Amino acid sequence: MRKLLLATVAVGLLALPAVALAGKIQTEGQITGDSATKVKVRVIKRSGDVIKVRGFRAKGVLSKCGPADQPNRIDFRIRGAIPVGAENRFDQLFKNKDGSRLRVSGKVRRHGRMVVGDLKARNFDNDDGQNCVTPKQRFKTHKV
Repeated sequence: MRKLLLATVAVGLLALPAVALAGKIQTEGQITGDSATKVKVRVIKRSGDVIKVRGFRAKGVLSKCGPADQPNRIDFRIRGAIPVGAENRFDQLFKNKDGSRLRVSGKVRRHGRMVVGDLKARNFDNDDGQNCVTPKQRFKTHKV
């Protein structure tokens, strides 16, 4: 019984550093050159390494809608996680059944305290039912 208790405590103490190194870093920023936008991304780290980004939100992104390409501000939200690969890069294409597409790509910098990337969308409808396209736009976020 005593050996079992000692082994349980030892395993628990070994797990503590891994839990202590795991973390979430909230970053906020905007589309480059467009102060009317707001972009949020949460960086997830484990054992000091960036493993994924999640909670991506972009508000007020300028898009072209309708046959006359009228400007319109649209919000985007990704509920899932985007895996981060080699050199802290990420790239994910989200497709809906209706044919709409959203691509988010970029790089996590400064140990998760900064995220830079691109956002591009096409074939989605706004609130008025018009077909919209969002050209490739650069975003930059910093730790809050």
